[in-house]
Amino acid sequence: NFDFEKKLESKPISDENKHKYKFPILVDNLIECKSLNIFDDSFKWYEQPEVVKNNFQKLFEAHKTSSLYNQTNIRLDKIKLVDTEVNLFTSRTTYYDSMVTNRVMDYKIINNISLRDLINPAPFLYKLEESKLSNHIGFNVFVKTNQDCVIFINRNMDVSIGKGTYGPSVAASLKTRYCLNEELVFTQDKFIDAIINEINDELGLNVQVDEMSIENNLIAFYRDLIEGGKPQFLFKLDVDKSNDEIKTLFHENLSKKDKKYQTIQDGNKLIFLNVSDSTRFYIAPEAIFYDYNRYLTLPTVSGTFAFYLNNVVNRNENS
Repeated sequence: NFDFEKKLESKPISDENKHKYKFPILVDNLIECKSLNIFDDSFKWYEQPEVVKNNFQKLFEAHKTSSLYNQTNIRLDKIKLVDTEVNLFTSRTTYYDSMVTNRVMDYKIINNISLRDLINPAPFLYKLEESKLSNHIGFNVFVKTNQDCVIFINRNMDVSIGKGTYGPSVAASLKTRYCLNEELVFTQDKFIDAIINEINDELGLNVQVDEMSIENNLIAFYRDLIEGGKPQFLFKLDVDKSNDEIKTLFHENLSKKDKKYQTIQDGNKLIFLNVSDSTRFYIAPEAIFYDYNRYLTLPTVSGTFAFYLNNVVNRNENS
């Protein structure tokens, strides 16, 4: 687990109450990553284990208050880190497959027994190549404005995870409509294209291809333990726009609906937290404290933000 120890004075919580927290994520620091290689098998499809097939309807009922639509996603079968290179071995799955596996790990099926108990029991986390879960690739992006503020989104009550909490600037699955080339193969260039498209879809920005790269923007790979070790990539992006400019573009974008692809935006309210002074933050698993304000988050969000502060913001300040 990634440990974040608060060592700086924090206004919301007194010195006597400082804690060392563990967040439910396993992180590989990829700030020094120079290349990403993808070995994609477009003909290989994930198959649900029998216990999931037999309980599909019950497991899917866990999402009855969510607005969902199915789509083809990229499954991460294996990841191999070699020095400054990241090698991804990928295939195909569907969003619904993930909804009845990764996203319902602790949903009780029968006699107080959960899916985690049956196919991913403690105390060990299965390697990706051994996992029986859908494991579609997701990613988060922390977008920072030219006023040194990171954008967070208050998530809607109909999203599939993190209802009513504050999420990162962009949190999305890797969508095949953006990340496959003309031969329907997943490639590095299309990976970046997909991330840029999600940023523009969610925030209404107009980020260009030359503004993002693996070398400059990919900062970590992590596995979300709440979702059974689901694979996630963490990116950063600095944009030359003010907070007010971002707000305007975001609210203009809210009025647009993509009927063809049934695009669902994660939220309709933004907050901007200034990261130029780390002493204004206190980060706990279920909340980010900023000055005298508390913003509820998922532990994976606060944990990755702690990583971002420690390894990107503070690193830049000390360089």
